[in-house]
Amino acid sequence: MNDEVKKKRHRGSNHGMTKTRFYKIWADMKSRCSNRKNKCFHCYGGRGISVCERWMRFESFYEDTYESYVSHGKEFGEMDTTIDRVDNEGNYELRNYRWATMQVQRRNTRRSVFIEAFGKKRTISEWSKITGVPRKTISRRLKRGLTPEECFSKKKYFFYGEKDNSSRHKNIKGAAPEVFLTLDGKTQGMVAWSKELGINYSTLRSRVGRGLSHEECLKVKLPKQS
Repeated sequence: MNDEVKKKRHRGSNHGMTKTRFYKIWADMKSRCSNRKNKCFHCYGGRGISVCERWMRFESFYEDTYESYVSHGKEFGEMDTTIDRVDNEGNYELRNYRWATMQVQRRNTRRSVFIEAFGKKRTISEWSKITGVPRKTISRRLKRGLTPEECFSKKKYFFYGEKDNSSRHKNIKGAAPEVFLTLDGKTQGMVAWSKELGINYSTLRSRVGRGLSHEECLKVKLPKQS
C-alpha cells in the first residue's frame, strides 16, 4: 500500500486521501449506487448496479485500482481519468472495471447506438467520422431500415414523399439518387422492389414521377384510368 495511506491508517477513516480526486471517484461511485438522493441513482442503484463488497472499503479499492489509475492519468491526464464498467449492465468490481476518458465513457452509455459492419462494432458518431457521412444522415437511414452498408454510403438516397425532398424529385429523369419506398412497414430502394414484386424498374420510376403514393407505386397492376 502507498506510504501516504499507511501513515494515517491508524487514524481510522482519515487515510490522508479524502481531498484527492481518486477518493472522490470512489465516494461518487458508492453514492450513485446506494444513495437514493443522488441525482444519478436511477441510472445506477435504481437499475440494480452495485459496488462489490470488497470495494466498499476505500483501502481495498485503492489496492486494486490505484496503480492503473496513475498509469491512465499519465497517458490521458488525471482530469480525464474516470472509472467505467466494461459491461454497462454489470457491477463495479475488479473484473468489470477500467479507467476511461470521458469520450470512451459516452460511448459506453445505454443511449449509445452501436452498428456492426465490416467486422467492427462502432457508435454512430464513430462511423460518421470513419465514413464522412453525417451522423444525422446515418441515424435517419437506420430508422428507415437501410442496411449498415447503405447507411454509410456517400450515395444520395431519397425517401419518397418527404416534404423536404418531394418537390425536388417530381421529375426523376437523369442521374437521380436512389429512391426508397415503404410498403407494409418495409422500406427499400426501387431496384429491390422491382425485383421483389416483378414490376419493371422504368414503371416504378414513372409512377414516382407522377407523384403517386407508395402503395400505388408498388401495386403490381394499376387500374386503368377512365
